[in-house]
Amino acid sequence: MSPRMSPRTGAISKAVIPAAGLGTRFLPATKATPKEMLPVVDEPAIQLRGRCVEKPERSAAPSNLAVIGRYVLDPAVFGALRRTGPGRGGEILLTDALNRLDTVHGVVFKGRRYDTGDRAEYLRAIVRLAGERADLGPDFRPWPRGFVAEECG
Repeated sequence: MSPRMSPRTGAISKAVIPAAGLGTRFLPATKATPKEMLPVVDEPAIQLRGRCVEKPERSAAPSNLAVIGRYVLDPAVFGALRRTGPGRGGEILLTDALNRLDTVHGVVFKGRRYDTGDRAEYLRAIVRLAGERADLGPDFRPWPRGFVAEECG
């Protein structure tokens, strides 16, 4: 898939959204549904989602930054992917291809984030997002309060 730009506005009209992982922390659900497609409230997790290294050991990490969202990639990444051999786990990794590029831009995110690949974080995301929604929040928000009061006394 190649990126597409609108000839009239120059705006990007098509993008590649990488989604990876075997979803083994969510078995058996991910046997039938890929992890990135598991719903957070009622949207697939992938719809809610610099230079980087794919899950390095802490001591080998090149920085304290992480890629937590979507990418907007220069078409040069496709050539870099073609020149990139299999990396960790025997897969061709986007992060390895990005390291081949001369320039990669990023944005430092200062908001709230949840790792939907972690079961507890996934549940926190569902509760937070359901509570914030105008169509669900007013009816949903009292329930967690009652649940905690009941369970914790």
